[in-house]
Amino acid sequence: MAVRAGITRVSLARGEKGDPGSSLGAYASVLRVLGLQDSFEGVASDDQLGRKLQDLQLPVRKISPRRSVQRNGQEGAAS
Repeated sequence: MAVRAGITRVSLARGEKGDPGSSLGAYASVLRVLGLQDSFEGVASDDQLGRKLQDLQLPVRKISPRRSVQRNGQEGAAS
């Protein structure tokens, strides 16, 4: 399957597991190999729930700074 789709076996396995880092192109290639390329149009169809969530303007989660490891093995705040 991976060879026919033109992707690596690792990329195929990640896509099968639902890894969010999988590329959209990899999914499109697999759909093409399976003869389901027309199903890809459904991904871009109007998403009513997504529109409602977008209209809510939910707050964005703030990410705290990374912690660094000092040379003596002690953890400390990133500079």
